[in-house]
Amino acid sequence: MPSPKKRAPTESNPKRYAFSLERDASNFDFRIVTLLLILVARQDLLKEYLDDGKMKDARNVPLALWDPTKWKTLRTLFEPAMLAEMLYIWERPESQEGARQLRRVFQTMINLEQYDFDQCPNSFFVKAIVDYSRQQSAELNPAGVASDEGSEN
Repeated sequence: MPSPKKRAPTESNPKRYAFSLERDASNFDFRIVTLLLILVARQDLLKEYLDDGKMKDARNVPLALWDPTKWKTLRTLFEPAMLAEMLYIWERPESQEGARQLRRVFQTMINLEQYDFDQCPNSFFVKAIVDYSRQQSAELNPAGVASDEGSEN
């Protein structure tokens, strides 16, 4: 359990989004998985989440919880209380590095999916795609947004 200094309850019932003792590890809330995938796949939404959540009150609760101009896109997908409760996890540098690594994994998987094994069955080609994807040094664009910037990497 995180220390109270890092995380404060966001409402009168802080266990609203927590796992109950009746759930086992395989019975989790899919909103959590959805939030994880969105924040990993959409760098623009992760930036919105972190930037809008920077300001906190005396109890370390993000002011964005009560400000409808903050987390504007994310609050159309998730309840602000859930966003406020999960924020401290994403503020950690290792969580942000993990998100960068998963974006590389997604890009590698996309590259492999676009490879036609029937037309070009050479397994060395697959290895070349994976090796190339591993060398990605530029930040990936948000999903569905193309850019020539960073294409030299």
